[in-house]
Amino acid sequence: MHDLTNDLAKLVCGDFSYSLDDDDNGLRDISRRTRYLSYAVTRDEDIKSVGGIDEVHNLRTFMPMSTWGWSNRGFNSEEIHNLLPRFKRLRVLSLSGYDNAGQLLDSFGNLKHLRFLNLSRTSMDKLPEVLCASYNLQTLILSGCKKLVGLPAKMTMLTNLYHLDITETGLQDMPPQIGKLRRLQLLTDFFVGTPESSNIKELGELQALKGELRIWNLQNVLDPQDASGANLGGKRNLKTLSLVWRADTGNSPHQQGILEQLQPHKDVEALSIDGYGGEILPKWVGDSYFSKLASLSLVEFKYCRFLPPLGQLSSLKTLLIKAWDGVEIIGPEFYGRCISTNNPFKSLQTLIFERMPQWHEWVLYDDDKAFPRLQVLRIRECPKLSRALPNHLPSLMELEIKGCPQLVLSLPMSPIINKMILSNDYAEVKLVKLSSGYSLRLFSFQALQYLPKEMGKLGCDSTTLLSIDIVGATIKWLPLMFFPRLKQLTIWACLNLESLCVQEEPCSHSESTSSSLICQSPHLEKLSLHNCPKLKSFHCFLPSLVDLKIYHCDGMESFPRVGSSSKLESLKIQGCHKLLAGRKQWNLQRFPSLSRFCFGACEEVESFPEEGMLLPSTLTSLGIRNLPKLKSLDCKGLQHLTSLRELIIKYCSKLQPIPEGSLPSSVSVLTVS
Repeated sequence: MHDLTNDLAKLVCGDFSYSLDDDDNGLRDISRRTRYLSYAVTRDEDIKSVGGIDEVHNLRTFMPMSTWGWSNRGFNSEEIHNLLPRFKRLRVLSLSGYDNAGQLLDSFGNLKHLRFLNLSRTSMDKLPEVLCASYNLQTLILSGCKKLVGLPAKMTMLTNLYHLDITETGLQDMPPQIGKLRRLQLLTDFFVGTPESSNIKELGELQALKGELRIWNLQNVLDPQDASGANLGGKRNLKTLSLVWRADTGNSPHQQGILEQLQPHKDVEALSIDGYGGEILPKWVGDSYFSKLASLSLVEFKYCRFLPPLGQLSSLKTLLIKAWDGVEIIGPEFYGRCISTNNPFKSLQTLIFERMPQWHEWVLYDDDKAFPRLQVLRIRECPKLSRALPNHLPSLMELEIKGCPQLVLSLPMSPIINKMILSNDYAEVKLVKLSSGYSLRLFSFQALQYLPKEMGKLGCDSTTLLSIDIVGATIKWLPLMFFPRLKQLTIWACLNLESLCVQEEPCSHSESTSSSLICQSPHLEKLSLHNCPKLKSFHCFLPSLVDLKIYHCDGMESFPRVGSSSKLESLKIQGCHKLLAGRKQWNLQRFPSLSRFCFGACEEVESFPEEGMLLPSTLTSLGIRNLPKLKSLDCKGLQHLTSLRELIIKYCSKLQPIPEGSLPSSVSVLTVS
């Protein structure tokens, strides 16, 4: 490691890293004066010069730059093949990313000085046998070698190996007698062989293991005594442990005994159990004895009907419960023995339930002591869950409920919520905290009238909303005055929407059948209305309105009364047939700041602008879209637009050529499509 860190520092910092552009004499001098020599080649053609350097055999570290993602500066395989035999004293070698790394190692020949070898992300299916003669090798990295299906049988000769990384490989078995590698400190993965050659007892010989370990194919363990031989309870420096069954054992009775014998040391900090095939869990799962356990993942427990007493794990911060097919009710057993004496789940910050097909009820802990620090609660794909959520989650910052169509929602008390997502196949509510308020998205949400009350529990009532996006809701009224801080409102496909004010009261027979109430939204800056056919008009005082879009609102009869909005800068109106019919009465001159105007989806227009439709001289961008009968532009009606810089014309198939010089001279961008 000393060699590696020194060489790497010099290579990265450039202190003793020479390209072949440097003077050869200077390179020889460096090689005589230091035992550490790293070589960086900046161009492929420079490799030809290496053969002329006498002292190249002193090289200790060789990490081709292509392994760092610098493919334009890297070596090709032929060059490395010719070069490696010259490195007689190489200790650090990386061939990461080279597909024929095995052949390159064969060309090396003598690897007896090698301490560190990185072969990650190569396409090797097996390691060359020559590697087994590298008896000084301490670190071997094979991560990402997805085609690697076997390790050499003589690999146990690498008795000085400390670090073996076989993450994300194609391995399904381990070499015979791997327990002889007694100096191993980091073994990322261990693969239990076939039932006839189960080798899990080899783990018992590896007493120095620390860090992380994943044990795969536990379905191949037939005798609990073999599992006992792994001696996981004696490995106190093993902080992260994963136990994985990769096949359904069919509720085999001896699975409980196997898991019983795989009990880790009490100091384990992260534990994952995946695919357990027993019906009953051993008592150690959830025992308060594991006082340092901070992360727990329990996945694919097909036959267990009850959760273990996890509430008594005092240090547990993250808990994932996924694919427990037999659980119907989560009750007091989940909270553990501490239910009467302490705070259940007192340290838990993230709780996730996912794919629980039979779960229909969560029996809650009555007191407010449970989950005092819970920040994230996610419940996904629990189709039968109908009730309920914890009533009081004072630290909750993120709530997500997806795929729970039967859940009768009552939001928990949580004054500091940052994000909330409630969704199923046909509806979604998304609440996100912004810097000074909240944004709310409603997709196909049916119960808008109950939302303000529920939101109040989250400390984000209607007065805190800055942005609302509503899609496909069945609402009839959306009173803007209820959202005094609202800055942005977008409404899509609300087919029943009639008003942006309070619900209209019936009038006497002598009066009109309905009355409109003028409401205010003093901070609203952007308003977009799309496909709301029953919305006839709205009378609102919007002094801060900057951007207004109205698309395909066929019931709108007159231009919206938005007040004397001197700030309106952008106006787009398309596909509103009744509204477009009265376009000559829009009086756009009343908006002195209007700079962008888009007009379209009108069947009658043959010339634009039409007589009587005066465009404000402040326009900088003008868009004309989908006017199927438009034949010509009235260039005289455009000449006064001395600030116009952009003209966009789309889907006007009958438009005749525009006479040269007829557009305002200020136009610098013209788009016709």
